[in-house]
Amino acid sequence: MCCRNRPSDRLFLDCISLVLLFAVPVVLLRPFQNTPFVDDWVYGWSVEHLLLTGELRILDNASSVNPVQVLWGALFCLPTGFSFTMLRVSTWVLSAACLCGLRLLMSEIGVGRAQALLATATLALYPVYFVLSHTFMTDVPFLCALVWFSYAAARALRTERLGWLAVAVLFAALAIGIRPAGIVAALALPLTIVPLNRWRRWSALVLMLLPFVAAGLVFWWYSSHIERRADLTWIDGSPAWRRWQFKYGLASIHVSAVNMWWFCTAALGLAVAPLAIARFSRTHVRGAVVVSMIGAGAFALGPLIGAHDLGACRIRRRRIRCLGTSRPGPPPLVRSDGRCGRCGAVLHGRRRRDIGAPSQCRSDAAALAARDAISADVGSMAV
Repeated sequence: MCCRNRPSDRLFLDCISLVLLFAVPVVLLRPFQNTPFVDDWVYGWSVEHLLLTGELRILDNASSVNPVQVLWGALFCLPTGFSFTMLRVSTWVLSAACLCGLRLLMSEIGVGRAQALLATATLALYPVYFVLSHTFMTDVPFLCALVWFSYAAARALRTERLGWLAVAVLFAALAIGIRPAGIVAALALPLTIVPLNRWRRWSALVLMLLPFVAAGLVFWWYSSHIERRADLTWIDGSPAWRRWQFKYGLASIHVSAVNMWWFCTAALGLAVAPLAIARFSRTHVRGAVVVSMIGAGAFALGPLIGAHDLGACRIRRRRIRCLGTSRPGPPPLVRSDGRCGRCGAVLHGRRRRDIGAPSQCRSDAAALAARDAISADVGSMAV
């Protein structure tokens, strides 16, 4: 049989072609510079500390607990020593592997070759994915683990082979070791397999419990391997900041749902725009109209629940309560002139305090900040 007629050979050639094409921008743009990008220096610190001391620790300002990614980056730095160049290369390798995994996943679920290649190219050229593929951020490694988890899980469901289920469990555990949000992959297995009455053997049930064990081990390990440098309660995005404001965010979860609708609509709309254009049809237009109507309803509902009232102070029962701004951050302060330190509104009926003193309206601002922080995390998982 001619090799071009064999599906496995076509998949292999497609993956090789994807990697080669994805390497063209590397040659033209030379993105592997020895410099950090945004806050990936926080994760780079863990790699450098591991190489110098042999001890794996996570900096207290790290937004994600990512020992798996730190070990992966250290592996690439072993031959030449620590550098952000090698850390960027390590992420690019995972990005290329993610594209190959997506191509295999599309084939596994029955998508045609042309449509599968179009879907893979859409991800590769998505601006956010393309830029983060040349950094040491956690986004691309996490997505790579989820894509390969999905492929292994789909194979396991089709073939009912325990080996593929074990591979899916492995990638679910790796995803948890990159971002705690990977626990959603661990939940997806039993929620999919149990209703279908697949694998009634005890060995399969034990396998599906292993990612939860891995999650517990990661958090247990993290509790004793934090490199504490300062009190980061008021540093945006730090774990201490999120823990402090989490209790306020739950009370505003109904507002988050409206805000997240718009976030996901915009983010996903930009990401799948090439697919929508390539597969334009009346059915898609009708679907877009329905989604737009739902979005318009959510937008109209927003003011009723406070989703759009993000930048001013308002009176409630003769008391001024600051809602702060849409940007997450520490609670506002009462300035010496009696105005809110965040939005500038006059706080009538309150004692003036020195600059730097926490305002009594901080619970509202904290709720807003926590709500936005939860929204960002949920939005990332949804995408």
